[in-house]
Amino acid sequence: MRDPSALPLDQYQDRLNRFLENYCHRAADSGWRRDKAVRDTGPFTASLQGGEWQGKDHGTHAPVVIWYSPEMADWLSEYRSDGESTDEEAPPVPDGAIMVKEMYPAPASRCNDVDPLKLYPTNGAAIMIRDNDASHDGWYWGWYGFGEGSGWAPDWPPAPTNPMPNQGFAQYCMNCHASAEDNLTFASPSNIEGEPGEPLTFLSQDFFEAPAPSARHREVALPDDEVHRLGTPHYRSDQELLEALRALSDELPDWDSVSKMPSQTYDNTWVGAGGPDASDEFLTSSQCLGCHDAGSTGLQFDMTQPNPHGDDLFNLSPYATWRSSPMGLAGRDPFFFAQLASETQTFHPEEPGMVEDTCLGCHGVTGQRQFHIDQYAETESCPDFRRETVNAVPWPDDHPGVENAQYGALARDGISCTACHRMALGEETEDALSQPENACVEERQALLNPDNSGFAKTFTGSFPVRPPDS
Repeated sequence: MRDPSALPLDQYQDRLNRFLENYCHRAADSGWRRDKAVRDTGPFTASLQGGEWQGKDHGTHAPVVIWYSPEMADWLSEYRSDGESTDEEAPPVPDGAIMVKEMYPAPASRCNDVDPLKLYPTNGAAIMIRDNDASHDGWYWGWYGFGEGSGWAPDWPPAPTNPMPNQGFAQYCMNCHASAEDNLTFASPSNIEGEPGEPLTFLSQDFFEAPAPSARHREVALPDDEVHRLGTPHYRSDQELLEALRALSDELPDWDSVSKMPSQTYDNTWVGAGGPDASDEFLTSSQCLGCHDAGSTGLQFDMTQPNPHGDDLFNLSPYATWRSSPMGLAGRDPFFFAQLASETQTFHPEEPGMVEDTCLGCHGVTGQRQFHIDQYAETESCPDFRRETVNAVPWPDDHPGVENAQYGALARDGISCTACHRMALGEETEDALSQPENACVEERQALLNPDNSGFAKTFTGSFPVRPPDS
């Protein structure tokens, strides 16, 4: 349980589920420790609306009680003894250290007089498990729900709504935790039972009794009805569009008869431990949406405006406007893949590999590029990036092509963030083609732009990119 990268995600989550559902993290006899009491993570304010008091929680999480594994508690006690900064000589948080952040309805004062051992985490738990060798940030992150009605389920196989995963490495949790002074955690021993000091307190206007406000995570990440929330993809075709298409064809395939692209739940890559290096040149947009999408964690609603035609919000964030654009859909566009099939099966059956590599060099650019970077580093060759690789997924672990799941995830992400934001321009292009992050680009330029020079040599997806740490 202390080694998240040792198993495929579905197998690890099954093991983690058995540990948490039996409340093993509350085992004081095994050295686990907890916060002094349920505590707010931000202000709780009251307002009078329609003659009734309404409360609003402004915490970064719902009120919490954190449970610390022995390694985590010991590290905090030794290296954060002042409750804030870390000793300059401190080693990283050790592998296997765990924090389970149980969450409860606001305000925390509802639970002040109750022993945390007798509380049921109605809002689930945010978890952090240290694994320094698995990713650059060194943590396995996630949200876990207790009980069948919590809305939590293992991420693999994906749910019908194709959500982003609830757990894994380099999760959106970092959009807040990245601002921690070190080790991506704000944890303080002053919160822990038996340690000196008092937890940080916030304004709490808890003078009235009212229904608890709904949990932010459930509102944003766990829709359980037909409401299309921010960040939640449509998983069925729009009915009006279908009717319009049926006017043109009496034999239009329906949802159940067409082959489907793999779920976006699988589309998550991250910077490996010790990176970034050329093997991390390109990442999926899941690494960007935590800050650049409106409402990704219940925040950033300044990037929205009311929909004049409905009761929802228009998401005007950089992520949303990109994701709904031709570039954001390039790796999943059915018209593109239909055309690609006709090119390889009808017009150029003698060279399907060359055709697929050429077309996916734009439509699946980050997968194609990362595939070439890694292949060239291993074999000094530039094999074709094929259509079947776009369908590669990590589950089940005996799935054909599972070793290419990273490249499939990147390709399905389309012309995504790092494809453009890593472009080398002007003076940056000097000697760029000789660098490992531009493996096979020169060969592509020679194939597609043999008579061009200068900037024109980079046309048709043949541009060089900057190093991953630039």
